[in-house]
Amino acid sequence: MLEFRVLGALEIEENGRPIEVSGRRQRALLALLLLQANEVVSSDRLIDGLWGEQPPATAPKVLQNAVSQVRRQLGDELIVTRAPGYLLRVEPDAIDARRFESLLEDGRRELAAGEPAAAARTLREALALWRGPPLDEFAYEPFAEAEIARLEELRLRALEERIEADLALGRHADLVSELERLVAAHPLRERLRGQLMLALYQSSRQAEALQAYQDGRQLLAEELGLEPGTAMQQLERQILTQDPALEPPPLVPLPEQERPTEEPTPAAAPERPRRRRALVLTAIVVAAAGLAAFLLTRDESPTPTVVPDSLVKIDPQTGTIVDVFRVGGVPFSPTVVGDYVFVSSGEDDIISRVDVRSGEVDAFGGFQTTLGLAAGAKGTLWIAEGNRVSQIDANTYLLLQAIQFRGGTAAFMLAVGAGSVWVAHNYPPGVSRFSARTGRLQQRELHRPRGEFLFSTDVAFGEGAAWSLANGTVPGRLLRIDAVGGGSVTHELGELPFAATVGFGAVWIADLVASPQPSLEPEDGQVLRIDPTTSRLEDIVPVGKRPTAVATGGGSVWVANGGETAVWEIDPQTNTVVSKIPTQHYATDLVYGHGFLWVCLASKPFSF
Repeated sequence: MLEFRVLGALEIEENGRPIEVSGRRQRALLALLLLQANEVVSSDRLIDGLWGEQPPATAPKVLQNAVSQVRRQLGDELIVTRAPGYLLRVEPDAIDARRFESLLEDGRRELAAGEPAAAARTLREALALWRGPPLDEFAYEPFAEAEIARLEELRLRALEERIEADLALGRHADLVSELERLVAAHPLRERLRGQLMLALYQSSRQAEALQAYQDGRQLLAEELGLEPGTAMQQLERQILTQDPALEPPPLVPLPEQERPTEEPTPAAAPERPRRRRALVLTAIVVAAAGLAAFLLTRDESPTPTVVPDSLVKIDPQTGTIVDVFRVGGVPFSPTVVGDYVFVSSGEDDIISRVDVRSGEVDAFGGFQTTLGLAAGAKGTLWIAEGNRVSQIDANTYLLLQAIQFRGGTAAFMLAVGAGSVWVAHNYPPGVSRFSARTGRLQQRELHRPRGEFLFSTDVAFGEGAAWSLANGTVPGRLLRIDAVGGGSVTHELGELPFAATVGFGAVWIADLVASPQPSLEPEDGQVLRIDPTTSRLEDIVPVGKRPTAVATGGGSVWVANGGETAVWEIDPQTNTVVSKIPTQHYATDLVYGHGFLWVCLASKPFSF
């Protein structure tokens, strides 16, 4: 019988033998169907989940092909065609998440019936099914977000119930360190804090139990303006009066066969950023006042005046600049997060934020070096700033986490995908992969030519892999790192591949130096189209001088040429240039979002 595991990375087994489902799209399709196993999922719902709001015209045909491939790998009888879509037919206990939920309910009933020993055993069995964050490789896919949040909440409840059973068995002394970690990860969860207080008190640590209460009370007041709930207040009074009802029950030791290795703390993010984190970003924002005006306003004239060191908004349908936003000097790395466009400054070490709806611009800084930006999940922004990478809330600027590099490693550009942050860095040149939830290092891959000088120029994510570029004294390199399995392969490219993006079933690379052709000028560049399956060159599109950025959106591939004042449009169906949009100043970087192009303009041409 096939068994499916989603409490961690997606895994499939048949009679204890692992079965690999290859292909990012096929794995996502299987995950979508598993979330609604034994129910019909419409083709429209599957297409929305696999492609988002703008699926290609070929999506229905590609979906049919993906279903066929999954059937070939797992058996024809698994996925049933049933109008208006498909049904995944499996036994309920064939999915580890369903078994977990069933065991959780059994454990709750046993605990309510006054059988804590049986409840503890059942709940440990349920928690042992977890191998990591649920559906880990799909953590940033919209179709999985709600189910991931639901499962993580159930895991926390299972932990609380298991701890309740252990407290009833007199195991308070063994629970203190585990509860301290859980409370640190979930500081606003009152049940966990109350269990910590009780375990401390029953371990003859009354003062620490009361301090745990005061810490929680202060946090609730600062974060939410609330007082602890009735149960917490009652527990504090009982501790203060040394209520005999809190006396620990006789110890029932954990049987040897039930002593697992330490259960990991759930990998969910804290429910709300801690106050001390907010203060860090507050200091940064205040420091930014010395670098640039904190609140900037846009030009309100009917016809916008285009100036250098600005971000311009271009209507791709008409090729006209419809708005101009003054930002920091030498702007680059425009990034869309929700209703904002963020852009770095290579001169002022600030980041500007443009509100797409109101047109207002504000800026914040205080960074050691501002480099690449990338959009994270749930309205967050990732920032590469020299020897560290930071994640902030795009609305409030609150610092959510920071990843520190050591040994002189310098973060340069970054991308987000498959639940990870992929950081291109130098010293040494390569890519480090970190968990977007925990910040833990997951993988490191280096560009490794011996005796040759190389430095990273960009990293992009798509089609199930991260794509890293490097340049130096040798022909440029393309490093592909698979998100599933972590395998990597390196290919030589053109002379100076500088920027990359993924879209329309291909990887697009801006190469500063074009292949020699009589019709081209010496400074002309090219865009390379790479097959994401084989990593091989599919086509070459000559473009203007020094292409420094490439983006996809609105049915086209867009190229910013840092050596001239124009943006070029490529048709991905024919791989030919179909239009050029004048920008008046040097176009150095761009992104597509909200139906518009957002283009960084500089006063001087890009020099390498």
